[in-house]
Amino acid sequence: QDVSSWTRRYQRNNKSNGLKNLRCFPYCSEVHALRGFCGRPISLRFERPKTEYPRPVFAWGEFRPLVPLPESTQPIVEEGYILTSTQIQPKVRTKNSPSLPWLAGEPVNGDDTRTKNIVEFTFNENPKGWHYGWVASKHTSHFEHVF
Repeated sequence: QDVSSWTRRYQRNNKSNGLKNLRCFPYCSEVHALRGFCGRPISLRFERPKTEYPRPVFAWGEFRPLVPLPESTQPIVEEGYILTSTQIQPKVRTKNSPSLPWLAGEPVNGDDTRTKNIVEFTFNENPKGWHYGWVASKHTSHFEHVF
């Protein structure tokens, strides 16, 4: 996706269940929805060198401040860092735990494509809202965020 088409500012609505969903993220649906979900999925295209025995690729995304806060206890996962499923699963958002931070990317052409040298993932393909539980103060309300 061309991130230049993404909106620079978003509003959040507060749901009765405590979720805070971004509106119109990353930009409006075909027609702006005044109520309920307004937004689109995100896609990520991943390309890697061809290897004889490629490992399957998985993708997760999360919203976070562009510049980590000094008091943050969440480590930033950097390129090349390998995580185990034991480290990942407690952070992945599910229907029963919609406020967890990580959204799982789904391979566009099915699980068989995870071992290809080019894999495309979508996040939030079936619009469920873009929950982001950021708690701002007057000192942090101007912070930029990334997905």
